[in-house]
Amino acid sequence: MKVAWVYPPLEEGIPQLTQNRFFKWTQSYDVLIYPIIPASACTLLKSEGFNVNYIDAVAMRLPWGTLVSKLSSLEPDLIFMEAKTPVIKHIWQVATKLKSFLPKVKLALCGDHVSVLPRESLERCEAVDYVITGGDFDLGALNLAKALRDDTNLPVGLWYRKAGGIATTGNFQLLGDLDSIPFIDRELVPWWLYHESWRLHDEFLYIMSGRGCMQRCTFCSWPAMLYNYRLRLRSPDNVLDEIERLVDKYGAKEIFDDLDTWPSKGRWARKFCNGMIERGLSERVVWNINARVDLLDYETAKLMKRAGCRVLKIGVESASQETLDRIKKRTTLQQIRDSVRLCRKAGLTLHLTAMIGYPWENRKDVLGTITFIKGLEPDSVQFSIVTPYPGTELYRQALANNWFAVDATDWDSFDMSNPVLKSGDMSPEEVVEFCERAWRSIYFDPKFVLRHLAKVRSMNDLKLLFRGMRSVLQVHVAGLEAS
Repeated sequence: MKVAWVYPPLEEGIPQLTQNRFFKWTQSYDVLIYPIIPASACTLLKSEGFNVNYIDAVAMRLPWGTLVSKLSSLEPDLIFMEAKTPVIKHIWQVATKLKSFLPKVKLALCGDHVSVLPRESLERCEAVDYVITGGDFDLGALNLAKALRDDTNLPVGLWYRKAGGIATTGNFQLLGDLDSIPFIDRELVPWWLYHESWRLHDEFLYIMSGRGCMQRCTFCSWPAMLYNYRLRLRSPDNVLDEIERLVDKYGAKEIFDDLDTWPSKGRWARKFCNGMIERGLSERVVWNINARVDLLDYETAKLMKRAGCRVLKIGVESASQETLDRIKKRTTLQQIRDSVRLCRKAGLTLHLTAMIGYPWENRKDVLGTITFIKGLEPDSVQFSIVTPYPGTELYRQALANNWFAVDATDWDSFDMSNPVLKSGDMSPEEVVEFCERAWRSIYFDPKFVLRHLAKVRSMNDLKLLFRGMRSVLQVHVAGLEAS
């Protein structure tokens, strides 16, 4: 049985679609994140004897005609596509086009949007045959393909068509033992196509040391939509084995662990860091994580640095404590200040993120956030427009409180180029202007530039500096200005 995993080209620009908790149109290939779960799906399918083809037309820079030619030649029996809220209508159009020249193919959608609204895609697009729900859609894809090949019962967590309407096999289930999933085949899903603009090395590969998050931030999509607010970790030894494999087999010099929140407090982190040191991996590869300020202390930060940790991505979100409380961030401004200080003391690099356009914030709040983050002197930053995806608590609050400035089901508008929510005393145009201003106030501040120039010690450092500036202009500010 022939199977294809497809990311189609989209006309509006370069979509940040794979492995993203948010979505943005860009004009740059500087940020293309490795699709961990789809890559795991392809690996599992191949291990079970399926003829698997992975085609990311965005990362591979393939026009629509080339994709059509490839799929026509392959004649797959089953095609999988990942869907996100801002491009779901585009995915429906693509599905219809695929069925026009591959009428016998079965089409399955997966991802965060369809996990929340599975019936919608089956009702709105006749070309869609199946919707796989939940975050373990690598296992869902494997189990669906096996059921179709072997003519057995459909797996749980599936929505599908049957005579007389739409049916489901019930709620999705999450795997208990993540160590049982084989390591990803990085040739089948090419690792070299994907990277971050802030990478230090081009030999940059992704892992996930677990799945999910126990936090309940009201704006965050994946914990709510895919993982039922549950955190599952692989064993430290299993993660270390994978990193060792990536270093030995692929020459990895830098790793990004894209777990939603890395568990930096407790035995798991200590065992992992000590394992990196004992295996000599801390001398061969640097690694980066998503972190929280309330899970950091100086002793842990020092150990992480010794173990090869380089960058911590930390969500600040706002300089208003009221906002932090309302979005259930469960952190304080003092924790943020203290954690930034101790991380800098430990020698770690900090990438801070924040959002602009909360319904209850005003101009003064936004200026306060920009000033606060600038005062923390981060190594890099990211500012985004608040966008509540369906399935999140913030989306439900926006419906209940009449916060939407657009039709709440106009999914095309949820691409973060313009606000979909009303925002205090600011017009939508002002929110965009503030977001642009925030980016420019950091990256084009002479003090910021001088700090980074002073850190240049190698050609990699210089490349990082210029790549970062280009990314700000082409990926972030350009995405706002294009609106």
